[in-house]
Amino acid sequence: MKPEANLYKRIKENLENCTITKIENRGELGVPDLIVGFNNPCRFVLIELKVVSSGNKIRFSPHQISFQMRHKKYPVYTVVQHKDNILLYKADSILYLVDKGLKHEPLFSCELNRMQWQMFRHYLIYN
Repeated sequence: MKPEANLYKRIKENLENCTITKIENRGELGVPDLIVGFNNPCRFVLIELKVVSSGNKIRFSPHQISFQMRHKKYPVYTVVQHKDNILLYKADSILYLVDKGLKHEPLFSCELNRMQWQMFRHYLIYN
């Protein structure tokens, strides 16, 4: 199983009170991997999944960068798994992520084995 598939599985199994749909889109390049619909409050967010196994660079396609730039005022996020950490970034920081990679301060971060799923959910809904 690909590393991003494992990250998707972990999010799907642990993020509560929501419906998660994996987007398999070949027609519109750059669209994030997940659409998440929260029940209370009613809200949709889009999430791009990334796994960085070594170094600090996060690889984005030009289409992914463009999508996040065009939608930076909306609830669009990048979730990065780096070693044993989960990092959350908003779309408005995409150029910093491309330039600085993991050196850019995340909106939220947590160790995988101590993941605070309720806090993660809160950041997705209210930021």
